[in-house]
Amino acid sequence: MEISQRQFISQKLSKCIFLFANLVVSFGILLVTIGGEWDITNHLLNKPETFFSPPHALLYTGVAVALVGTIVLFSRWYGFSSEEKTKFRFPVKLGVIGIFVLVGAGPADFVWHSNFGLDGLLSPPHQTLLTGMMLCSVASMISILRYGESFRIQNYSLHHFLVVIALLPVLLVSTVFLYSFSLPFSDTEFFNFNPEKNFAVVFATISMPFLISSVLVLSNIVSSYKFGILSITGILLLTINATTSIVANPALEHTIPFYFMTIIPFVASDVILSAFRGKKAQWISGAILGSTFPFLYFPLITYAFNEVVFDRVISASMIMAVYFEWLPIVYPIVIGPAIIMGILGTKFAQKVASKISCV
Repeated sequence: MEISQRQFISQKLSKCIFLFANLVVSFGILLVTIGGEWDITNHLLNKPETFFSPPHALLYTGVAVALVGTIVLFSRWYGFSSEEKTKFRFPVKLGVIGIFVLVGAGPADFVWHSNFGLDGLLSPPHQTLLTGMMLCSVASMISILRYGESFRIQNYSLHHFLVVIALLPVLLVSTVFLYSFSLPFSDTEFFNFNPEKNFAVVFATISMPFLISSVLVLSNIVSSYKFGILSITGILLLTINATTSIVANPALEHTIPFYFMTIIPFVASDVILSAFRGKKAQWISGAILGSTFPFLYFPLITYAFNEVVFDRVISASMIMAVYFEWLPIVYPIVIGPAIIMGILGTKFAQKVASKISCV
């Protein structure tokens, strides 16, 4: 009996360490993404670019954190019972693959910088890095959500709020992926990987509303429709974007109150989902969330639509003026597709939520 009790305590401790290690991986990917978005802003401000710049230092600190977390979670998972191993096998394998890709992207990026100088968003090293980040963040998301399933039927608990940590890195990494195919930031001295400008705006109009709707609605579903989880996730997203893209550019600091008005549709969607829960509530919320994308992705989205509407050379100090010039022209055109994609995002969220338990 004593041995059995010790085994029980040991297994419980291993599972807690496993959960913590997944949270560490998510935090590491969060650091990587923040460093990447900061690096984009530094490029726009024409700050000196080297492999050892502060944004790169933050980025690779995040990689190291994610690596340590992956090693710990794999060691804990390896000692699980057969049933528990099966439950977490897919996300653990996905995370191990992801960390190998992520770590391998570092030397590739160093070689690229050494030979070609600047590298754009669509350069092979950056896409390798993003692929590793996506695999790691999705793997940890699945493990964290699966671990907390049995707790979320209760009243508010720690596991409801861990949903935020699970989903936020996925949302941020996915955003940078979408930026890669939407923004004209890949034309360098040796290579021009810029997406075609008409494709870029169509891609942004379709993908961005879908992403924000699917992830935020998913946060509400997997937290058992608890009010606040969606809002917290959205507010943290706004805070990170504002810090890396707005505060870092002194010319945009006074647009912060405008930017944070996006909290209003986030909270409104949260209220609707938590109060009514059904598919119609999800569709309405998805439509609201999808329609926010031109505001949520300010200021960087300015560059995508400028290519088609004005085709001007934009300096860092001109972003606000150009944005508010094209917004009343573009928004009436994109709001319809944005609402449709927001609704489709909720359907995707439902499918992901149903698969979390059996992937």
